[in-house]
Amino acid sequence: KFKSNLQKFLGAKKGNLCEDCTRRVDTNPLRVFDCKVATCQEAIADAPVIEDSLCDKCKTNFADVQKFLKILNIPYAKAPRLVRGLDYYTRTTFEIKAEGLGSQNAVAGGGRYDGLVKQLGGPDVAGIGFAFGLERTIMIMEDKKESPLGCFVVMQNETVYPYAIELIDEIRKAQIQVQAVFEKSFKAQMRRADKLGYPVCIIIGEDEKNRDAVTIKDMRSSTQEQVARPQLVEKIRQLIGGSN
Repeated sequence: KFKSNLQKFLGAKKGNLCEDCTRRVDTNPLRVFDCKVATCQEAIADAPVIEDSLCDKCKTNFADVQKFLKILNIPYAKAPRLVRGLDYYTRTTFEIKAEGLGSQNAVAGGGRYDGLVKQLGGPDVAGIGFAFGLERTIMIMEDKKESPLGCFVVMQNETVYPYAIELIDEIRKAQIQVQAVFEKSFKAQMRRADKLGYPVCIIIGEDEKNRDAVTIKDMRSSTQEQVARPQLVEKIRQLIGGSN
């Protein structure tokens, strides 16, 4: 729908577009947003905005992406004209920028491509991809010691996801390795934690969320206890036997 609206808009602007963009109107109208020619940028100043053409499912998905960014206190800005170089992306595309790099401050970019695997002859599965600029990433890296294997977060249902994400962020900021897999099956998450060899499992259900606490399971001794949120990081450090 958005491409159709954009093509109609650009069709009336062809006289002000460069040769490449004139061709793109019919073949790949989104790439017009990538053009650096001044006259093209002026021509698309009042072009349609993609967010106005989203279906209900995509609106909900995009709202969820923003909700979890806010939960994690990650600053972001919507970029309705952000275009990835390949055409198989769906829903959210993104770019990650870093401070201290001047104008060339994009260190990573990517997006979802839910239909790509099927197009290539594989199963109909969702996908996400991204690429990092290695040199720029190295420039912003800080010297960090390798941390010991930390904890795996297991969630009983989707209603505790926001609470779980807040805790995951707190644990990571304490320089403790943490992983989670957002699957519906509680047993599948526990099996994953055991298979990966995590010494500590953080279990979060409705009871834990309501108490502002978690259940911590020592995977080596198979013992567990409920711990209040303020004591969580210190308890994890005790169980994994390290402070990093």
